[in-house]
Amino acid sequence: MKNINTFSARMLLFALALGSLSSCMKDRVKGSYSFKLYTPVYQTLQQARQSMKNSPATNLQHVGKIYARGKYIFLNELERGIHVIDNSNPASPVNVAFVNIPGNEDMAIKGNTMYADSYGDLIVLDVTNPLQIAPVNVIPNAFPGRSVYSYTPGINPDSVSIVTGWTVKDTTVTDEPNSTLIYFPSCLNCGIAMNLASPALSAYSSSANSSTGNGTAGSLARFAVINDYLYTVDFWLLSAFNVSNSTDPVLNSNIAVDSHIETIYPFNGTLFIGSNIGMYMYDVQSSPGNPKYLGEAKHVRACDPVIADGNFAYVTLSDGTPCLGLQDQMDLVDYSNIYNPILVKTYPMTHPLGLAKDGPTLLICDDTQGLKVYDASDPLNMTLTRQLKDAQTIDIIAQGGVAVVVAKEGLFMYDYSIPESTKLIGKLLITN
Repeated sequence: MKNINTFSARMLLFALALGSLSSCMKDRVKGSYSFKLYTPVYQTLQQARQSMKNSPATNLQHVGKIYARGKYIFLNELERGIHVIDNSNPASPVNVAFVNIPGNEDMAIKGNTMYADSYGDLIVLDVTNPLQIAPVNVIPNAFPGRSVYSYTPGINPDSVSIVTGWTVKDTTVTDEPNSTLIYFPSCLNCGIAMNLASPALSAYSSSANSSTGNGTAGSLARFAVINDYLYTVDFWLLSAFNVSNSTDPVLNSNIAVDSHIETIYPFNGTLFIGSNIGMYMYDVQSSPGNPKYLGEAKHVRACDPVIADGNFAYVTLSDGTPCLGLQDQMDLVDYSNIYNPILVKTYPMTHPLGLAKDGPTLLICDDTQGLKVYDASDPLNMTLTRQLKDAQTIDIIAQGGVAVVVAKEGLFMYDYSIPESTKLIGKLLITN
């Protein structure tokens, strides 16, 4: 039986170390150095599931994916759960509740039912009252790529321990000149230093956001609901769950797409799937439960959120540890021939991540360069009309003239009703 106390630590440290250490096995640590030591806190699987419910609002610390429905914003706290934010007044968003879900990264909603991941499990929650969210079902090991225990029908949850939090301690270590870094069997080619062990970094989703009548997801999303199906991507798999009975998802199909799948975006009966080597398109209109491959557009290795509008897909490429990429740009792909999409133009960027499009207005989160607002009336000749450097931006939802932006510093609200005069109107800051 696989236990997360070794699994998650190894995977977390491995991902973080790849981009931070250029050599392997022979590296040495010299002198004194300080770091934050993260020690995992464990619960049994049964205890963790019993804790998956609303609690009083908690401070934003390490925010991730976003989902908007009605006046509420659901904001992921990496690996811990979901903040419920009342955005009735975008100038003054209010953090009203927190849903504890260990191992959570993604979410989507159908009607009054939310689907969220908890490590490898699919959790079904009732969100009829966003202030009283409660789980109603669990689908064990729905996402094999994130599984942290071996599932056998009839398993006793008390026999499985999972990480439900971290304690943090500032530590200083003095090493002899010949002391070595720490090695893990799961990463035989990499020396891993403990000062990288921060769970904060483990994750990095008409309006061209992943929008349905059930709500709107950011462009970094890996969950999407279309009619009676929940589509998810999980490293290499595209999965389709029948949710005609919304509280009882049934796996309909698993399709191997590629390794390193990152995002999913539905538009006009087509799923646009971003991986770190390309964009893939699948038809879910003619065969909803069994997506059919249509075409693909390959690119150099890079992180790859994608949105689509009309005949064009907008793909941001960025370098970074998880993707092993070197490119920072936005690619414009013409998919008017959906079986043979073509790269038609590239726009240089600093480190682009999430993006959204509302009519002719394209908004791009360009990391340290903040929020960039483009006039994309002519996609082949876009012009930058506004740039705001209020925050280090990550992902965005843009609808009806208000943009909800996730940033390293917290949650930011922008009024882009007059694109060239886009302005910050509200924010909810991270408090560590």
